[in-house]
Amino acid sequence: MENNIRGAAIVRAVAQGGTLKAAGESMGVGSTRAGQLLRRCCRKAGLPEEIQEIRANPARYLEVIGEALEVEKSKLPNKTIRALVDQLKLKSAEQLTPSYLSNITPEQLLSAGVSLTIICALQNWLHSCGHSLKRQPPSDSGHLKEVEKAINLLDAFYFDVSVIRSQFAGLTADESS
Repeated sequence: MENNIRGAAIVRAVAQGGTLKAAGESMGVGSTRAGQLLRRCCRKAGLPEEIQEIRANPARYLEVIGEALEVEKSKLPNKTIRALVDQLKLKSAEQLTPSYLSNITPEQLLSAGVSLTIICALQNWLHSCGHSLKRQPPSDSGHLKEVEKAINLLDAFYFDVSVIRSQFAGLTADESS
């Protein structure tokens, strides 16, 4: 399924005037592999595989290929998407949607092996889609230390962290009780 998503994205990029090389580079594949994905996608859709044909009839290709999937629209690297599909035990990248992720807490992601950096990238993507990871205070002491580090980093960059410090103090007071 991953190849279908990438093939459709390449066809879409070419239909919208992009080059095969640029479309491939945006997905971390060379122009040869991008061409293979484009041809496979066109064959499955029953459309001619020639780039000139795609550029001559972009509306036809865009109609058949369809809208970009939410995960395809994200700025997440394909490597990250594949890793998340594996870590979250999803059947395909199509299941990795903002509404799906909005039901998962950061701690659930961490326990599935997702890094804090990826969690930040996911939260950023979700915010751009009007969603958020499921909010829950951290319960693990290691996660609390990471939150404290983030607060200190924001403070070092001259952000007003007075409210978050009081929230954090409330969290850690509850933890030590």
